[in-house]
Amino acid sequence: MDDFAIRTFMNGLEDILVPLGICVILPLTIVWMYIRKRMNETNQRTQIVLSVIEKNPDVDIQEYLRKLNPPKKSLKEKLMTKLLGACVLMALGLASCGYATIIGIIGGSHPRKIEFFAGIGAVLLLLGIAFLVVYLVSKKTMAQELEAENKPIEQ
Repeated sequence: MDDFAIRTFMNGLEDILVPLGICVILPLTIVWMYIRKRMNETNQRTQIVLSVIEKNPDVDIQEYLRKLNPPKKSLKEKLMTKLLGACVLMALGLASCGYATIIGIIGGSHPRKIEFFAGIGAVLLLLGIAFLVVYLVSKKTMAQELEAENKPIEQ
């Protein structure tokens, strides 16, 4: 084979392997690492519980597991996180649209730059509005659950 054929083959191989690595291998590796992390956490908790049972068989396992596992976010905290995300995204979107407007008024900037910032701003603004709608709908549909969560448990 001559040098040109080898270079052509390598370029073609590169054109196939790079997208394959980015679009297939990288996501699979990320998922594998996440699953492996979760399995390791579960195994460590199991080992801890087994060692506690061996050392003290009279311990209340349910109470110990409740202390060992991190508390989950309440509905109110989840809703507030959505509201915070909505506000941040809308602020970034408005800032980006404002920047595009200012550089458009001042002039001297490439039109592609203005279009880029306006497009990014519009996407961020729409995402912020979507988060706000999700927050409002969730708040309305989960009103009873939120009230029940705030009330103290009566026995």
